[in-house]
Amino acid sequence: MVTHHNLMRNLEFLRQAVELTPDSISVHWLPVFHDMGLVFGVLESIYTGYTGILMPPVSFIQKPSRWLKAITRYKATLAGAPNFAYDLCVADISEDECKDLDLSSLKSLYNGAEPVRASTMKAFTGKFGPFGFREEMFYPTYGMAEATLILSGGKVCDKPVVVYVDKTELEKNRIRIVAEENENAYSLVSVGNPWIDTSITIVNPDTLEPCPGDVVGELWVSGSIITKGYWENDEETRNIFNAYTASNGRGPFLRTGDLGFFHEGKLFISGRLKDLIIIRGSNYYPQDIEYLTESSHKAIRANSSAAFSVIIDDTERLIIIAEVERTAMKDLNVEEVVNAIRTKIAAEMELAVYGIQLIRTATIMKTSSGKIQRKACQKAFLSHSLEVVGESFLTDYKEDNEESLSPPDLVSIRAWLMTWIHLKLKIRLEKIDLSKPITVYGLNSMKAVQLQQDFLENFQVNFPPYLFFERISLNELSERAFRLIKESETPYRNRRL
Repeated sequence: MVTHHNLMRNLEFLRQAVELTPDSISVHWLPVFHDMGLVFGVLESIYTGYTGILMPPVSFIQKPSRWLKAITRYKATLAGAPNFAYDLCVADISEDECKDLDLSSLKSLYNGAEPVRASTMKAFTGKFGPFGFREEMFYPTYGMAEATLILSGGKVCDKPVVVYVDKTELEKNRIRIVAEENENAYSLVSVGNPWIDTSITIVNPDTLEPCPGDVVGELWVSGSIITKGYWENDEETRNIFNAYTASNGRGPFLRTGDLGFFHEGKLFISGRLKDLIIIRGSNYYPQDIEYLTESSHKAIRANSSAAFSVIIDDTERLIIIAEVERTAMKDLNVEEVVNAIRTKIAAEMELAVYGIQLIRTATIMKTSSGKIQRKACQKAFLSHSLEVVGESFLTDYKEDNEESLSPPDLVSIRAWLMTWIHLKLKIRLEKIDLSKPITVYGLNSMKAVQLQQDFLENFQVNFPPYLFFERISLNELSERAFRLIKESETPYRNRRL
C-alpha cells in the first residue's frame, strides 16, 4: 500500500541521490507496470521537471541497440535497467550497430531490480567504452516495492565499488576480503548507501540482534519511503513490516528477506533469506513453478519437487529437482519428462529452465510436517549429493557468426532455425529435434520477440510471438514460413500468419 507521502519521499530520494535537475534527460524502455519503469521512467521526470523519453519494451527486446541509439539521439543523461539488459546488449548488439553510438552524455546508468554483477559491468564497459561509455557512469542500486522503489545508491560519477570475498566464509555469513586472483574469490558490487531519512540495519534473522560489521545478516529498513503494508493481508503486514530488535526493542522495521553487510560504510547484497526467485528482474514464487512441474507429466510425484535458483556464469539460473513416482522408475523416459516440464513452464510462466534433475522416490528433503526444504535441496544440488536418476541442462556455447541463407528454401529455413536455437538458446545441434516445439528448448517471451524480429529480417515473414508457444513443431514452423515466402509477390513483402 503505497501512500502519496511514500512516493514523494522516494522521488526526493532519487532526485538527491542521482543528482537530477530540470536539465536532465532520461531514456527508458522498462514497462510502466514495473515499479522501476513507473517511478524512475515516468514519475521522477514529472517530479523533477526533466525530459523523459519512453520507448516500448518490445522495441528493446527485439533490438537492444535501439535503446543505446535513443540515448545517443536524445543525448540522455540518465537511463537504466536490470542487470540482464546489459548482458543482452553485450551479446546481441553487433559491431555495425555500434558505429554511430555516442554514450558520452550519460551521467548515470543505473543497474537494479536484480543482483548486480561485476562481470556484466566489466563486459559492457569493455564493449561500449570506445563509444563514450565510462565505468563511473554505472550506478548500482538496491530497492524493493515495499520501500516504494529505491533503498540505497552511491554517488554519481563514482566508480562502482567491487570487493572480493572468500566464498566459503560467505556461506557461513562471515566476510573475509581476498584478492581478485584468489581461487575462492567471489565478487560483490556495492549498492551505495541509504539517503534522506532511510535507515538500514543488518540483523541476525535468528536471534533478531543487530550484527557487527563485516557479518552477513538480514537487511531491516525504516524511513518515510517504507509503505504501509500489504493490502488486505494483516498477518503478512505484521510479520514483514513490524519487526523489532530483541535486546533494545528498536523498530518497527521492514524485514526485506535479503542478506547483506556493510563494509567500510558501503552496503553489499549477498543473497536472499526468502525463497523468492528473481530472474531478469521479475519475481517468481517457487511453489508456482513446482505446481506446474508436478502437473506436467504423470511420472512426477505430487508435492515432491523443489524450484530454486543458482548462480552459473554470473547469471541467475532456474533449477528444478523432482521426485519420480515409484511406478515410473522402471521405464522412465527422461527426455520425455524433462521436455514436458520445460514446455509447461515456458507456456505458463515464460521461463526457461536451465537445469532439471529427476531424483529417486522419497529422497527429496522435507520438514517433519512435509514441507519442501528448498535451501537444503539447493545445497544438495550444489554438492552433487542428490540421488539423480536422470537430468537435463542447457549448455552454453560461444556464438559463431551467423550467415544469411539465400535463397530461402525449406531446407535452408530449417537449418537457419536450428542454428538460431543453437546460438540463442544454447542447445547442441545434435539435440534439436524438428518434430518438437521450440518451447522444449527454453524459449521465453523475450527470446520469442527476438525470434520474431530475426524471422522478419532474414525472410521478411512476420510471425506473432504467441505462435511460438502454441506447441507447433519446428518442422511445422519452417513449413509455414516457407509457404508464406512462396506466396509473397516480392521477397520484401511482410505477411502475417
